[in-house]
Amino acid sequence: MNGAGSPPSGSLRMTPAMRVVVITEGIPHPTVGASAVLFYHYIHALVEAEHDVLGIVIAAHGADTKALAEYQQPLASIGRFQLLCLQGDRSLIPEKWGVITRFDQFPSLPFSVEQFKPDVILAFDVAMAGLVAPMHARLKLVWLGDLLFESNWYNYRYSMREDWKAYRWLPYALAQSNEWKKIYRKALKSFDRIVVSSHSSVATLQKLGLRSTFLPYPWPNQGAVDRNIERSPAKRPTFLFFGNLVGLGSRSSLHFLLDKVYPRLIELWGANGFSVIVGGAASPRGWMVGEIAARPEFAFEGFIDDLLQRMAECHAVITPLDVPVGNRSRIITAWAKRALVVSHANAARGNPELVDGQTALLARDALEFVDRMRFAYEQPAACEEIINRAERVYLENYSPDCAAQAFVDMIALASGAQQDRSAFEPSAKAGVMQ
Repeated sequence: MNGAGSPPSGSLRMTPAMRVVVITEGIPHPTVGASAVLFYHYIHALVEAEHDVLGIVIAAHGADTKALAEYQQPLASIGRFQLLCLQGDRSLIPEKWGVITRFDQFPSLPFSVEQFKPDVILAFDVAMAGLVAPMHARLKLVWLGDLLFESNWYNYRYSMREDWKAYRWLPYALAQSNEWKKIYRKALKSFDRIVVSSHSSVATLQKLGLRSTFLPYPWPNQGAVDRNIERSPAKRPTFLFFGNLVGLGSRSSLHFLLDKVYPRLIELWGANGFSVIVGGAASPRGWMVGEIAARPEFAFEGFIDDLLQRMAECHAVITPLDVPVGNRSRIITAWAKRALVVSHANAARGNPELVDGQTALLARDALEFVDRMRFAYEQPAACEEIINRAERVYLENYSPDCAAQAFVDMIALASGAQQDRSAFEPSAKAGVMQ
């Protein structure tokens, strides 16, 4: 990727080769998907650094052979990469009063891992951590996305706002949340390192007795940052909201935007005095469709083919997610494509590089959010400076070359430290608070 930046100084590309087992749920891919893309970039960096990698994919029955080939072939062409695909059911299945665990459904998995003789076992997210929890290596590391007991709980709270009948499910939601926490504790206690993608997860896991480290994740820009595309926003205030439109981030954002921000936008600019473009690959939830259609200032465009050009035509990308969890990739995308970000301040809990007036415009409530949108419209010169700083943050922290290499370097350092430590404390696990 052009403009992605260079690996940080002190990169450990000359570290002796390690044998690494990487286990993922679903098939990593260089361009398609969200977590699938960042998993691919992490694994690509491991192979490129001349480590010997066994990629184990846990896939649903009838796995996509084309996607498997698109995962394996590019990696095998640049280094030592083997692929093992095991097909079965999901390992964690929520039910009314808890979560069903199926960590024993692949009896051949322990043998395959042991036969590879790994120095490092890397599990992507908690379900995969549960599968390899009993297995052994010099270093065991798990990467975590959004914590399921948090995201599920917040989704339930929004369900209650959308339909009062959802209150009857409160006992089940509480039981599931408690069960998820037990699964995290049990599945992660055998791991030496826990890496989280959202900074807010560090404090949350600490409450469960688990130590973790936040690292920015690799997020591709899907092409070079194109400085030749001139920012040319419309004459009237125009803003872009985009996302998958069904996940927690989109759900919380649209609630805050429609319920709290919209009335104040009408007070500021009047009816039809501004535009909000809503884009996303999926169809919005049922209640959102009617709410968006009822507001003439809103336009739903569906999937936006040329996101870079669309951003250049708007005064800012708005991310009004008030839920205090997660590190949203739409913000990273906007930074990479040189778009100004106006966001709820809660987003900074997941991404500490979000700083008001430096890399984004942040607001604590609806009144401040509208004020930041007004600033984005009225102060283009000041906003250009914010855009420049945000782009540098992306290049230095979230571009695939830098973020993936930082992750690989951390593994190399931790593996070496674990080897030295094991001579004195063979049973110690850094991921568990003593």
